[in-house]
Amino acid sequence: MAITKRLITTYAEMVDFLDDSGFFASVEDDTTTNTIKCKDADGNVVFAIKDMGSAAQWYGYADATNSVYEQVGGFYCTAYSTAKGLMFVNGYAVGSQRGAACVVSKTNNGAYCVLLPKDAKSAYGGGIHKVIDQQAIAWGDAAPFTNTVNSGVVVTGHNGSDPITETANQTVTLPIATHSAYGTPSYFADAYFLPVSQFRGETVFEIGGVKYVTDGFVALKDA
Repeated sequence: MAITKRLITTYAEMVDFLDDSGFFASVEDDTTTNTIKCKDADGNVVFAIKDMGSAAQWYGYADATNSVYEQVGGFYCTAYSTAKGLMFVNGYAVGSQRGAACVVSKTNNGAYCVLLPKDAKSAYGGGIHKVIDQQAIAWGDAAPFTNTVNSGVVVTGHNGSDPITETANQTVTLPIATHSAYGTPSYFADAYFLPVSQFRGETVFEIGGVKYVTDGFVALKDA
């Protein structure tokens, strides 16, 4: 499957993109609550975006009653669709458009999983620069559901809201784990953090004949 790219600027464009991706069994535009609900083959909501007017809430689900969300800026982002899932990059940090990526994919167990974005890719305080934590959740996860994960990228400084990182001469992929029940390993099967990378910007690259799309911090496989 070829990687497709679309610029999203409105709620309606997001509905169309999610539906056109074919990654979900169905996509419902709930106009009563202004919520886009993405469902699996059993009718469970596994990913959702709620329009808050001036902001939006992005949701990932562990089951029908447990979910986590991040409230970020509006709908402006660049959306990618691959054979293995969806990636939304840029636009989450209001004004800066340098927010962390949101990834929707599947785990090694075949469950839908979501990496939720924060407002910015890096944080600064007291002379310390760091890449922010993100929330990762998969259908079937166990409590606590608010566990966070981190790309492990070393941030040497920042330029406004934009983290300053160094590119390397090799790319190392790091699995993204979710909080599954004890004895049941669960991780994103086709998305990875890039703690060391030749790519620190939005691009498509290839490893061993397989294409990936990245924002420089996380990469999503195609086929």
